Amino acid sequence: MRYCIMALILRCVSFSTAKLESYQTPHIPEELKTFNCDGKVYDYNDIQFKRVYRARYSVYYLEDSDMTRFGDIARAQGINTGVMYHDESTTTKYHFLSFYFAPESTGDMEYFFVYDDQSRACAMIIRSTGRPIPGKYRSDSSEQPAPKYRFCQLQQQFTD
Repeated sequence: MRYCIMALILRCVSFSTAKLESYQTPHIPEELKTFNCDGKVYDYNDIQFKRVYRARYSVYYLEDSDMTRFGDIARAQGINTGVMYHDESTTTKYHFLSFYFAPESTGDMEYFFVYDDQSRACAMIIRSTGRPIPGKYRSDSSEQPAPKYRFCQLQQQFTD
């Protein structure tokens, strides 16, 4: 009887963790979340400031059924470690808060905080758009460089 209960418990545990993709990791307390984007670190205070400053979510959002989009970004980036906080709670939408736009000579970069519908920070994504080569693409052409998306790395703050 003990072995049967133990097997059932282990099966339930593995079932619940199997739902997380390789690029996902369980949520931690919000004040410990930190994101590293190309050496620029955004901590809890930065995240809260950006949210208050913007005062609302961006109009961009993905339904939970569109989670494959996050997986596609992670696969394109070659990621097999956690870059997005996620759990199997009642999350049904992911909101994108655009907070920084940087026009550069090589293309435009836009930074997004990704929040779930419980207002928890889940990830940071950078969207970069390569500039078309003059004379190579017409301005109305669908051949212009497609935007590329990539995740920022997760870091965890440690408190004393």
